Amino acid sequence: MTDTYKRVTIGLMLILSLCAGCASLNTAGRVGHSLIETMSDINIFTDAEELQFGKTFVAQHEKEVKLYTDAVVTNYINDLGQSPVRYSKRSNIPYTFKVVDTKGINAYAVPGGFIYVHLDLIRAAKNENLKLPKYE
Repeated sequence: MTDTYKRVTIGLMLILSLCAGCASLNTAGRVGHSLIETMSDINIFTDAEELQFGKTFVAQHEKEVKLYTDAVVTNYINDLGQSPVRYSKRSNIPYTFKVVDTKGINAYAVPGGFIYVHLDLIRAAKNENLKLPKYE
């Protein structure tokens, strides 16, 4: 088992354990909220390690998925995604938003700021907007 794999496994186990604890603490109100806020600042990787891990994963992942390349859609999703990045506690990480041409309403993030949005999610959001009443 590689050192990085061990660290990821241990990190995921720690996060899952803490999430279970946070769920029960959250019913206690402020105590749970305070713990969740504290835990959101914990990272077992340095920024450089996280970026490298993400880049390595993405290089393989993008060989296995079909990226949607329509410039209008991909630029829109990237611009939309970059808006909240300005307010992120981790604005030092370069965030990249890409569209995956696959079935299912989903989106997911990979370490290092790589975020993928399924094309079906975009289509569903567009269709939902059409159903909303127009207000002037």
